[in-house]
Amino acid sequence: MPAPKCLHEVDLATMAQSLEENTKDTKLILKILQGNGGEGLVTKVALTHSSISRAWWWLGGISMGLIAIAFFVIRAGLT
Repeated sequence: MPAPKCLHEVDLATMAQSLEENTKDTKLILKILQGNGGEGLVTKVALTHSSISRAWWWLGGISMGLIAIAFFVIRAGLT
């Protein structure tokens, strides 16, 4: 009966192929994040965040304006 193979031994060809696949995947992920000349994921997230922030500021400003108008209308109606 042959001795059992050590679990830490791997075929070098398999390891090289795995490393090559990992390198390709890493390059693809980096290309998606950076955009490769266009808008990357990081840029799109930043633009979305800033547009949502602007929308909330506009909503807050309009809400405060409506509350102020309602306050003056109620105050004018009471006097």
